[in-house]
Amino acid sequence: MPIHSKQETLLLASLALSLLLLLPTPSALAKKLSDAPAGKDAKTAVLKPSVKYLNFPERSVGFVQAYTFDPDSFDFGATRIANACGRVAVPQAAECGLVVNYYGAQDLTFLNKLAPGALVVLQCNNFEISDEQFLAINHLEKMKVLELSSTDIGNRGFEHLKTCSSLVELVMNSCLITGPALASLKDLTTLKRLVVDHNDLDDASLASLKGLKNLMAVRLQACKIGDAGLAHLKGCERLTHVDIGLNKNITDKCLPTLLSFKNLIHLDLTDTSVTMVGFRQLSKLPKLTHFGFAFSSVSEQQLAELRRLMPHCQITNSRAGKVPLDVFEPISRKRR
Repeated sequence: MPIHSKQETLLLASLALSLLLLLPTPSALAKKLSDAPAGKDAKTAVLKPSVKYLNFPERSVGFVQAYTFDPDSFDFGATRIANACGRVAVPQAAECGLVVNYYGAQDLTFLNKLAPGALVVLQCNNFEISDEQFLAINHLEKMKVLELSSTDIGNRGFEHLKTCSSLVELVMNSCLITGPALASLKDLTTLKRLVVDHNDLDDASLASLKGLKNLMAVRLQACKIGDAGLAHLKGCERLTHVDIGLNKNITDKCLPTLLSFKNLIHLDLTDTSVTMVGFRQLSKLPKLTHFGFAFSSVSEQQLAELRRLMPHCQITNSRAGKVPLDVFEPISRKRR
């Protein structure tokens, strides 16, 4: 037998003790075994990976986020995970999205190489995305949120949304779409929030939205719509947020439609043609907590009247004041 010095013996004893401390206690081991699935499930539990991988170009095309969705509303939360470059590891159960940067927006074909369910959110705002590039989203069948504002997408590209059967939110402000494009949304019954400000729509086009029974929020600012167009939304009983400002053809005649939205919480009628006659009727909406109507010709006395009629509602009527001329003076002159 080899003879060890006293120092070597102590070292070996210390290492042995460290290894014993790493082993689970009998009670902990018994609990772990009792909690483990049996049979085929046990094999599956052992083999199931804790992460999955998304493959992007070597140069960053944006950043990846994990999203959580509230099933009872259109709200969602996001947590940034990593830059979208190369092979990115994400939690196995995470619902992931991509916020595209300038480089990624130059050529979206890299999306074609992702698995159909790899992304549930795509945010690509303020880039020159064409109808042809938009084809790259066709196979992303699990898409829930699309944000494509201030892009060059028109009616032809908008048609590709038909494949997004899980879509919950669509934001496409200031694009090149016109009224007929909305027909592509009529079968997207999962849609909860629609934001299409500053597009060249019309009253007839809103008929495509009347079957969207899960719709909870619409924003249609500056879309050239009027009372007849808004009337198509009467059947959307889950609506809680309606913003139809900057549409001069919205008048007091829209009130029967607005009063049909019994769950309405937020309403914005900024710069429309609705008058005090219509505003007074809004007191019949039992859940209204925020009402905005900036740039309307309502006196301070009338504003006070509305606040008495709707004591539980926050009412805002901000007006554009005169800008002081000195803000246009050169900075060097201001410092004298």
